[in-house]
Amino acid sequence: MTNYTTETYQTKRDILNFCNKLSQGITKSTKKFNSDMIYGMLSSHSCLISEITRSLKEETKDAYVNDRLSTKLMNLKNEELDTIEDNYYKNVMEYLPEKYC
Repeated sequence: MTNYTTETYQTKRDILNFCNKLSQGITKSTKKFNSDMIYGMLSSHSCLISEITRSLKEETKDAYVNDRLSTKLMNLKNEELDTIEDNYYKNVMEYLPEKYC
């Protein structure tokens, strides 16, 4: 018998570990935002903030979560975006063949 709960938690843990790798060197609030957005996009299969908000299933009202995500997205600093992008490339390069690096 397959244990779907264990597989679900393992998948979520893998996603959050990946988010932590991407978030090295940025502020704690941006780390939370990054994790929420990536997990939300993967679980909702959408890039719409309203869909991401619903998929997070937080106890606060969806409108508040939507506002929090929207505000953080608008206020992201270029330095933070550059750091996330650099971390992404560093992590992806591990899985690419040498001829593509």
